[in-house]
Amino acid sequence: MRRKFKRKPLRGARKFRVGELPWKTIIKVSSAVIMAGIFIFQFFTLKYHEKRSSQTLMDNLQLNEKVSTLTHDLSEERVSFETFITDQLERNVELESTLTETNDVLTDVRDENTLLLDELAAARLQNDVLRNKLNTMLGNASRNGEELSPSPMGPSGLSVKDLQKLTKGTNLAGIEEALLQIEDEHNVNALYALAVAKLETGSGTSFLCNEYNNLFGMRGKDWYRYETKNDSVLAFGELMVRNYFSKGFVTLERIGPRYAEGSNTWAIKAKFHMLRDMRKLNG
Repeated sequence: MRRKFKRKPLRGARKFRVGELPWKTIIKVSSAVIMAGIFIFQFFTLKYHEKRSSQTLMDNLQLNEKVSTLTHDLSEERVSFETFITDQLERNVELESTLTETNDVLTDVRDENTLLLDELAAARLQNDVLRNKLNTMLGNASRNGEELSPSPMGPSGLSVKDLQKLTKGTNLAGIEEALLQIEDEHNVNALYALAVAKLETGSGTSFLCNEYNNLFGMRGKDWYRYETKNDSVLAFGELMVRNYFSKGFVTLERIGPRYAEGSNTWAIKAKFHMLRDMRKLNG
């Protein structure tokens, strides 16, 4: 084992004693150091606060400028809005005046419309009277004492020569016997069939008539073509029986909207051709 040696004190050395320290000097120096530290801390603190105060002042100045700008803008907006409101009020006054004038005009127009409706009612009544006269004229039309039926059905009382007189000078000439054939076989009035042919072809001038021999505007997905005009007449007779007479469509007024796809004038035009041909025969 190692032997522990006890150190011997140096000759001439003394033991350290706390009481012998210069405490007054130490306290003075320490106080001076603390006071210096406090002074330095307060100095830098003051500088910091001065800097913050300066920055705050600059921020306040900028904020004041923004507030001033906003105040100015708001003032301008208020003036603009007040001007807008004033203009709107003036415009509302003008609109109210215009509305009053419009109401007066509408009142006048309503009164005029009432008069027009009364006139229209009178015109309708007169039209009904004229229609009745036309029906009477067609129903009572006669040639040599024989009644010419205005109906799509029934005998017409016409001969081939009569029909030739009616087709003379047109591209429909030559269909007279076919017209009488569908009258005999299908009870389709020959005068009616001729009237429809004239109406649909412009008295034999249409493209369908001259190129397709289609005298009655008949079509499926496309326009029908026929070898001869007589074939078209025979097909028309079959069509009348199959799609019209057998289903109760036995007058021009009922046939028209169905045959001409909703037309309200087809029946009147067909009657016109029938009446004109009757007058030719009577002349």
